[in-house]
Amino acid sequence: TTIHCTLTVVRQTKERRLEMSKSLSNTFLALIVGLLAAIGLLIALGSSPPVARAFPSYTAVGGHISADTTWTAAGSPYTFTSDVIVDTGVTLTIEAGVVVQGGSNAELLVRGHLKATGTATNPITFTSLTNSDPGQWQGLAFDGGSGNLEHVVVRYGASNNNSLGYKSNITIIGVTKTVRIANSTIVSGSYGGSIGDYGVYI
Repeated sequence: TTIHCTLTVVRQTKERRLEMSKSLSNTFLALIVGLLAAIGLLIALGSSPPVARAFPSYTAVGGHISADTTWTAAGSPYTFTSDVIVDTGVTLTIEAGVVVQGGSNAELLVRGHLKATGTATNPITFTSLTNSDPGQWQGLAFDGGSGNLEHVVVRYGASNNNSLGYKSNITIIGVTKTVRIANSTIVSGSYGGSIGDYGVYI
């Protein structure tokens, strides 16, 4: 009995040691895996993360404006998909800081009223889609309409004859009220030597 008990104790002790050894091995393995994961995380944090590049937002406009409308700085830039026509009796108000971009065959035609009042430090800009060279859009045309333009920049117009038959940054024809332009810059139209190439045609 004594021998049997002794053998039993010895066997139990050996089994206990084996279990402890296995447990220590598993713990050690877990520590190694955790350490490797931590090292990988540090490497990832130390590397430059990919930069998210958002597409620039804009407001597409085109066709007739048949009710009083305001183009806000928050919606800028306003990009023409076709001619924009301010109908008779309608006012288009453009806030300071707004950028208006026209395509090669697009114009802003005013038969109502255009109110574009910028500031010296935050002007309103009328330009082309690419904003790079003269003759890239048709510009502003007042066809009997009126306007108040102050602290505006009009550039890169006169791509083709506008609906009034002229190539210019601004065309003013047949007005019965006032078109006022003050403290503004009209520059870089298309002056190719053709009849009708103007900065402002009145």
